[in-house]
Amino acid sequence: MSYKALCISSVLMLMAAVSSKNILTGNDKEQQSADRQMHYGIKQILGANFLVEDEKIAGTVDNVIVDENGNVDFLVVVNRNNYFVTVPWDIARFNIERRTVFVPITEARFLQAPIYTSEHYPNYSAAAYRNQVYRFFGLTPARERRAAAHRSRESR
Repeated sequence: MSYKALCISSVLMLMAAVSSKNILTGNDKEQQSADRQMHYGIKQILGANFLVEDEKIAGTVDNVIVDENGNVDFLVVVNRNNYFVTVPWDIARFNIERRTVFVPITEARFLQAPIYTSEHYPNYSAAAYRNQVYRFFGLTPARERRAAAHRSRESR
């Protein structure tokens, strides 16, 4: 799949996921929390400065990757050396007013992240790649967390 097609596909799937989300709450407290939740457009995230610890600019957000179910999994950041770095969505903190995305990682550690070029994209769905990326950033892969949450809800 070409880079442009991948970008268009990612944006379309993200838009479908956002538009299909329903907030179901059981009480007023949950509803109030849901009412205060902020929502952002993809255009507000793409091109944002990517910051690491000490507010150092380490790159720019280039793309957003969603899975086959419309769950947002990754940000793709172009680092200062023009290589792509896949960053788990769950670790990113957004400041839309400043148009920045922050990840609590040192610049030295970020420079050790797995990289790739536009000629050789990774298979974002491959379990080995997903595990490598999530574990690099100190997280449990999103699919594992969602599966565990689902099992927990079923056991209630």
